[in-house]
Amino acid sequence: AAGYLAFSHHDPVYAQTLLIHAMELFEAALGHLETFTLSAPFYESTGYNDELAWAATWLYKATGTNAYLIQAMKFAELFEPDDDTGAFGWDSKNAGVHLLLYKLTKKQKYADDFTKYMSSWLPGSSSSIMRTPKGLVYYMGWGPLRWAANTAFLALLAADFGLAVQPYRRFARSQICLLYTSDAADEEDS
Repeated sequence: AAGYLAFSHHDPVYAQTLLIHAMELFEAALGHLETFTLSAPFYESTGYNDELAWAATWLYKATGTNAYLIQAMKFAELFEPDDDTGAFGWDSKNAGVHLLLYKLTKKQKYADDFTKYMSSWLPGSSSSIMRTPKGLVYYMGWGPLRWAANTAFLALLAADFGLAVQPYRRFARSQICLLYTSDAADEEDS
């Protein structure tokens, strides 16, 4: 569905093919609600509600069909409170779902859920994620740059949507531009 949005102006035929397959895959997933385990033990999924909410959100953006938005919100309601901690990546789409649902609905609940996720990534939080001596967030030992980059990207989107604009932009810059100092960010933001 996201591919449809990306290609719809440049290759409408290909974009339509992507959208049709996205809708078919979503319907197939709804008909087989099971956790994927074939990639175990390396990439075993811990659940599917986040993927279904993520898919339904993008399908709504692509089609404007309200039923997809309703499904996305329904699956987001099934997230466990502890699911909102951690990192945005292949096994957890929760933070992205909250942010997209906020963008689409302007409901404060989704902004609050996203803010809860970001709170552990920002410096100074009591539950703050570990950092390297230069300030790079260090979430998990395997491939920590992906987590920092993913969350920096979400922070920039959230800032564009009007959420915690300066702190989120400062955080993103601190993760992506290691030469960028917090003093320079403070001066620029003033």
